[in-house]
This record gives sequence, C-alpha cells and structure tokens, in this order.
Amino acid sequence: MVLRLTFIAVFCLISGQVLAADGKHDLIFVTEEWPPYNYSQDGEATGFSTDIIRAMMANLGEEHDIRIYPGTRATGMLDNMPNIMAFTYFRTPQRETKYKWIGPLDRDAIYFYKRKGDSRRFVDMKDIRSVNSIMIAYGGMVRSRLEAQGLKNYVAALKNRDQIRSVLRGKVDLLANFTRLGLAYYLRNMGEASDALVPTEVSVVDVSLDIACSKDIPDAVIARWQAALDHLHKSGEYARIYHKYLR
Repeated sequence: MVLRLTFIAVFCLISGQVLAADGKHDLIFVTEEWPPYNYSQDGEATGFSTDIIRAMMANLGEEHDIRIYPGTRATGMLDNMPNIMAFTYFRTPQRETKYKWIGPLDRDAIYFYKRKGDSRRFVDMKDIRSVNSIMIAYGGMVRSRLEAQGLKNYVAALKNRDQIRSVLRGKVDLLANFTRLGLAYYLRNMGEASDALVPTEVSVVDVSLDIACSKDIPDAVIARWQAALDHLHKSGEYARIYHKYLR
C-alpha cells in the first residue's frame, strides 16, 4: 500500500498534476508507440486512435493531455493510479473485469496475408498448414494463438518491415501480424502499393481495440465518453478519420 501511494505521489510531482482536497484530478490519457494507432511525431501524440480521442474531447468540450510512455509504464499507471484512460488496448476476456471500457476504437481481425498475384486460395487452417512458412512477430498474441493450434510452420522476425519484406520477396508464403490499418501504414511508409499484400479468408484472431479505464472512474463519466464515441460513428466523423489512415 505504501509503495502504491508513493508511486502516485511521485507521478503527480513529476507530471505537474495537483490533487485537490477531495483527491480528484483531471483525467490522464496515456498510450504507447504503436503506429498507426498511437505514436509520436514532432514531439506530439498522433495516430488514428489519438485522432479519435481528440474528436471525442471536442464533442464533450473537454481538453486533456495525451502522454506517450513505454507500454509497461502505461499499464503500471492504469493498474495503480486513479483517473487513467489508456489506449489502444486489446479488450480480452482476461482483462474484461480488470478495467472499465470505452470502445471499440477499432474492431478488426488479424488475417493471414499473401502477395498480390498469389493465385492460391486459403479458406481454412488446413490450407494454412499446407504452406512452407508463415512470417510472424517474435512474441505476442498471434504467436500464442498459432502455437495453441499446433502450428509449427512459422518463422519470426523482430521488425515489422522485415516481416513484410519477407512476404513481398517470396521468402515466405504468408504473413500474420497486422490489422488492416497497421499493414496499410507500413506498406505506405515502405513505398509499396496499398494492395501489395492481400488478406486470405482466414483470420488468426478477431480483435477489439478499446480505451481501458481505471475502475475508480464513475460509470457516468464512462457513459459520457462512450456516447461521444458513438456520436462520431453516427456523424460520419469516425469513418472519415478511419479512411484517412487506411489509404
């Protein structure tokens, strides 16, 4: 308990947050480097999810800082401090009751991708198992899912660009690591056509990317922010922001 209180006090001192007499302060938005959803550019937070958050703020007539930290620190703040809203978080059954949630910021699937022009059709995991090699990241949810299904025909690379290049150059058959927005971001920045890689009919996992919130935040506050996100969908603003990053 002492360590938790010390962590909160030190953070408040460093960040300039001043607690009121009742112990309440403004919401603190935290995220990590994970393009295209959230990343830093010229010292400012940007990205798809960041743009959505700022549009929600505008809808509510509020303004809050968005701070980028290493992922482990952002999670530590979410787990140990009040009034934290952290994004972009995978909403999993294991996390469901640990936080309060606003979302989804994006709901998508991570598919197996193949090179454009590859005439092979992949419709189920039997087809996936038939290829020589699948490129994935070293660790994370995708690898865990594939291993749980007994897949062994995969190779791993640390860097996202190296994973993509391996498929484009024909060194491996398939790629499994990205949502649509994520793959579009890297292909664009690599100077490749947006359809250089195309999805198969097989997904690794469906994902819901949300805002994870400290459980002390009142339900009424969560409901207001959820309503602001819902309004973006109804107004068409969400679709406009989404397609800006999909191009």
